[in-house]
Amino acid sequence: MKNKIIIGLILVIGVFLTSCFEDLGNYDYHDINSIEKVTGIDSIIRIRQFDTLRLSPKLAATQYNDPEKFNYDWEIEQKIVSSGQHLVFPVVLSYGDKNCRLIVTDKEQGNEYIYPFRLIVMEERAGDVIMVLSNYQGKAELSFKSLIPDTSHFAVNYYERSMGRSLGTMPQRIFRNYKPIEAYSGLLVRTAEGLRSLADTTLTDVVDNIYLDEEYLQRQIVYPKPSVPDFSPESVWSGIINWDFFFGSFTGSVTRNLVVSQGKLYSFSVRNSGKMNVSDSYVLGKESPYGGRLSPVYFPVVVTPNLGDMFIQTMSYEFSDYGVMFDETVGRFLCVSGLGNSMIEIPVTDVPAFEGYRMIYGTHTNVPNYCVAILAKGDKVKALYLQMPRNNNEKNGTGGAVQVPFRVVAQMDMPETVMNGSSDFYQFRAKEFILVSAGNQLFSGNVAAWESGIAPEVVFSLEDIGYGADAEITCFEMSRTEKSIILGISRYGTDRNGDGEELKGDVVILDATTYQVRTDQLGREMIYRGISGYPVDIMVKWQTWYRDGKNQNGTLMDVL
Repeated sequence: MKNKIIIGLILVIGVFLTSCFEDLGNYDYHDINSIEKVTGIDSIIRIRQFDTLRLSPKLAATQYNDPEKFNYDWEIEQKIVSSGQHLVFPVVLSYGDKNCRLIVTDKEQGNEYIYPFRLIVMEERAGDVIMVLSNYQGKAELSFKSLIPDTSHFAVNYYERSMGRSLGTMPQRIFRNYKPIEAYSGLLVRTAEGLRSLADTTLTDVVDNIYLDEEYLQRQIVYPKPSVPDFSPESVWSGIINWDFFFGSFTGSVTRNLVVSQGKLYSFSVRNSGKMNVSDSYVLGKESPYGGRLSPVYFPVVVTPNLGDMFIQTMSYEFSDYGVMFDETVGRFLCVSGLGNSMIEIPVTDVPAFEGYRMIYGTHTNVPNYCVAILAKGDKVKALYLQMPRNNNEKNGTGGAVQVPFRVVAQMDMPETVMNGSSDFYQFRAKEFILVSAGNQLFSGNVAAWESGIAPEVVFSLEDIGYGADAEITCFEMSRTEKSIILGISRYGTDRNGDGEELKGDVVILDATTYQVRTDQLGREMIYRGISGYPVDIMVKWQTWYRDGKNQNGTLMDVL
């Protein structure tokens, strides 16, 4: 019986083996297309935050290399961020080392190949940057470029990608306050929703104070608690009264801040002596003495470098006690004393009323007591060259001071092709020349020449560098050294909303002497195309005050 069982098992095994050998001949085997090499991807990639990662790998396989025969999935930190052979990925990631993979799948054979690599995200230094506020598809956005010499890229429309929410709508202005306090970051963006407070280096929301609003004032002013429910700032002027170094060591600063909200004046000072706080000097909701609405423009009559003394070096400016404002309801100028504790009416016999106008720009000049004010009624612009006293003593002629009058030295109705309601302006510090944008051109002229009816003349046109009829200069900024002009340019034509997917906002940097396009350290022209939507405002945000771009030792620190 035992032998029968063994024989039976041998017969079964034999049949099984025979069937297996016979079955081998039933399969049609093919060689596998094996990927032997991938080029175009480094094992370790270093990139700055907000830059765009661009990778285009090439495959070397045993049978076929046609990229159309493969699927590509790009994975960062276990998350698929893109599909397709070419990776174009804005690096809106936290700093540090990221594990990444390229997953390639053969469409015909279904084989999957994995290529790991590391992405090291480096901190983007947002201290010294060019910032562009733009209108893109009806929403406010920010783009910026670091001024690190070897950096040529812009972080494009970074805000919503970084924060996960909109910055707001109807973007208007960027304001800068140096030596900020914790809640008042120093970087402020004006939109239809209010004045947004952004962190100075990361350019993200200040968590405890997204908006400069009534709540902000109530936190800063302990007693008495202010009640200003209509506080919605339209403009901010900030000036450092003191920026002192005692034998090279920083000792403190005082910043004067004046804010216009709903046509009223708010002001306060910020003192820094190791600890930031709002001082007891403040004014809340000061109304014009004429009873009308204040234009959101303020400027001091005189600004001069504060030279300090043999013991204390200071990098600040000295500001006159009087500052100039304009009541657009009645069309009259007024002077604000100090932080706005008092407002001085200017008789119409000295300076007439300009009914129907609003002030869109104003500044001191290089000549003490002489100022520039630009008034607009729609696109009709009136340019004024004014003489103003810097304080009450100068007006009254007391205390041995020379009596300085309030008067209009010159006024000129400007052609709309030279100045209009959309123009941007810059008054040079050391000469009486003003720079103006209108359409696709820059104009320059001596403000004293307005007395002779001589308007600024063209010094630059976008056509000079190849732009077409759809391009215009929407805003510009002068560097602190006055060596460079940074232009914000739109190629949207009549579209102010920045509609469409294509970014048509550009930045061009000109030499302020020759009006030629500047080149960077590598000899590349400083023309940056498609970095924003419709540019609304542009500024160079320096991390430090450094009067005229020089430190306390007089060394030039700015690169523009």
